[in-house]
Amino acid sequence: MCRNNNENATNTISIKQSSSNESLTSVPRVPRRRPRETKLNEYKKKEEELSMRIQKLLLISQVSVVLFIFTTFSLSAIICFIIAAAASILAGIVTYKWILIKINKKGLLYFLPDIAQTYLTKKTLHEIIKETAPTGKAQ
Repeated sequence: MCRNNNENATNTISIKQSSSNESLTSVPRVPRRRPRETKLNEYKKKEEELSMRIQKLLLISQVSVVLFIFTTFSLSAIICFIIAAAASILAGIVTYKWILIKINKKGLLYFLPDIAQTYLTKKTLHEIIKETAPTGKAQ
């Protein structure tokens, strides 16, 4: 068996006689299926390549933003921005802790309307059902 040297060499296989150059039959070449493991390995390699590209692009963009900030603004403006950002973050943390202390000190009932506080603290379930249920008496 020999391969044709023409354009369809990858798609067909020709069977030739040993004494002459005439091809007897042309059989279409069936591509081999790769095992599933090799496909998975290829996908993992592509995924790793894309992940590395994304990481490199993100690093380049972060460096370019930092360089832009340093070249555009003066050092004093950058220091003021950092101080303002740190103060805002600290204010948020302190406010969050203050809210937690308020809730733990007075509980969630403090934030509910008066009617809800009354239903939850001063009345039993039986009293609530008795008030809202119809009497059921025939007239």
